[in-house]
Amino acid sequence: MREIKRNKYIFSIYDEVTFTSARILNLIYKIEKDNLNRFLRFEYINYIDFFASHPFLVFERGQKEYRDLRYYGFTDSSLEYINSKYIFSNQREKLKHVFAFLISKDLIKLEFEKKLIIYHLTDLGSGIVLKFTNDYYKGYIKSVEYILKIIKMANQKEIKEYQETWLNNSSKFAII
Repeated sequence: MREIKRNKYIFSIYDEVTFTSARILNLIYKIEKDNLNRFLRFEYINYIDFFASHPFLVFERGQKEYRDLRYYGFTDSSLEYINSKYIFSNQREKLKHVFAFLISKDLIKLEFEKKLIIYHLTDLGSGIVLKFTNDYYKGYIKSVEYILKIIKMANQKEIKEYQETWLNNSSKFAII
């Protein structure tokens, strides 16, 4: 029987799971670095990742954040903006698989805190994040910073209201 040679790399650049995994590692790193541990729960990570990846649901033309994120290559012409409610709900399921992958590769770990599951980077996960130099990830983290700035003082109810408002903003991207 022929032996299959294993790839020495954890990630493959051609894989959506890889791309999302790298984003999630960067996001968790940023949350930990800023001591915003209440956002280390799956639901918040999903929420922040979605809106940081689709920032023009949150920020409009003329705003500083909009201009900054355009500089980093974000565009508001993506078809994903039109169907953002569906994509938001669908992303949650995809993210479960990404988290399983990251745990299996020992890049993140989970801990129980007051009956909640909290996610943290492992040393290996932190080491990988520090190697990211791509402009996309710099822009993504800038977008994360802008989202966190809005929600960090908000309670759970207010965050839910932001979510509803921002998802309803997809109507401004409708194709006529």
